[in-house]
Amino acid sequence: ESITEKIINEITQNFGTRLMLSDIIDGMNYSLPYISKKFKSETGMSFQEYLKKTRINEACRLLANSSKKIEEISVLSGYGDTDCFRKAFKEITKMTPKEFRQRIYG
Repeated sequence: ESITEKIINEITQNFGTRLMLSDIIDGMNYSLPYISKKFKSETGMSFQEYLKKTRINEACRLLANSSKKIEEISVLSGYGDTDCFRKAFKEITKMTPKEFRQRIYG
């Protein structure tokens, strides 16, 4: 398993918690700038961008497949702040969570 794969696995398994790249690589003998650069060159995204995209993908899945409230989906997706969640959601999907759900259910 490469360093990038390890980081991706950590994001996939723990996106709902507070995740920091420095915590993930703690104990590895690499510097944060080196890992950041390597991750971006291998994924095309920074750690934060990848984490955000993973969280918003989960939010889309929950919006499409559950009747949970947007505030609850925000928390389950790893956002403590609903306003932050809405902003990130709109940045990635170009629509609000409510608009996304309306598109799915008409």
